Amino acid sequence: MGEIPMGCCRPDAHRLESIRGLCGTGFGLRDNPHARIHVVNSAGVLQRSSPPLSRQGKTRLSSARLARWQPTQANGTIPPSQGIHRVPSILPRGKLPLSLNRPRPVQPLPLRSFANWLVPVALACLVLALQAGGEPVYEALRYERAAVLGGQYWRLLSAHAVHLGWAHCLMNTGGLVLCAAFAAGSRSGRAWAAAIVVLALGVGMLLVAASPEATNYAGLSGVLYGLFIWVLAPRAWRGDRVAWIVLVAVIARISWQMFHPPSDAQRALIGGEVMVEAHLYGALCALALCLWQAAWPRLRRARAGTEA
Repeated sequence: MGEIPMGCCRPDAHRLESIRGLCGTGFGLRDNPHARIHVVNSAGVLQRSSPPLSRQGKTRLSSARLARWQPTQANGTIPPSQGIHRVPSILPRGKLPLSLNRPRPVQPLPLRSFANWLVPVALACLVLALQAGGEPVYEALRYERAAVLGGQYWRLLSAHAVHLGWAHCLMNTGGLVLCAAFAAGSRSGRAWAAAIVVLALGVGMLLVAASPEATNYAGLSGVLYGLFIWVLAPRAWRGDRVAWIVLVAVIARISWQMFHPPSDAQRALIGGEVMVEAHLYGALCALALCLWQAAWPRLRRARAGTEA
């Protein structure tokens, strides 16, 4: 989501090149309906932030709506050090206002999104490397119920990194990259790593507790279904229609698999049976993770209020 930094008492301190990289060559709120307006004071402290314009179905902000995010004093006046400089909605392509041409240390958009790709791509490379290791690596890392109950607990994690064959491996790594693309920079590298570990452990533990008939398992698909829900559910909740469509498709896919056994062609493609229960467990763990992440800020605020 693009973020347009709005100036305060010194609007010339903001460089338009960084904004233009977020909004497109033409620049302006009209070019980026997902832009936010941030109001900062002279010390650079964020005061208030507007919701995305696309949520309001408008391409520019009216003065009355802009005033709702404008910090005011008790008498209704704007503090001199907290005035808002509003960037014009339409500018000729290639034309930069001189007042906004001063340099400002802003991290470029590709670097901002790098953390979104780092962990998923690293996991995909790890999966491909383990697949190249062949049968010995697969046998040493796959989920085996008897081995897990015997104390080899690392298999709860490692089973998701090995696959039955190259077709199985490439399908899951491709899905992982697609999931990272849907995230669109909305998740940090730390969040990705935590979600992958939580989902992998959750799927593995549910296989042990709820699926005693599953004696062997390998593949990233259970975690992958969970990652799709973890990425798409918050975006869908905020009104992203594409996220809604893909999320419904993922849930429909899992529901279809639960009541319709895999075909012989699917078994032949991946080189074994499809463990549909793992897909369901991944979705349930992702739902629990989303609920926890949504409730955690409120719990922290309530805890801070109690301690105060």
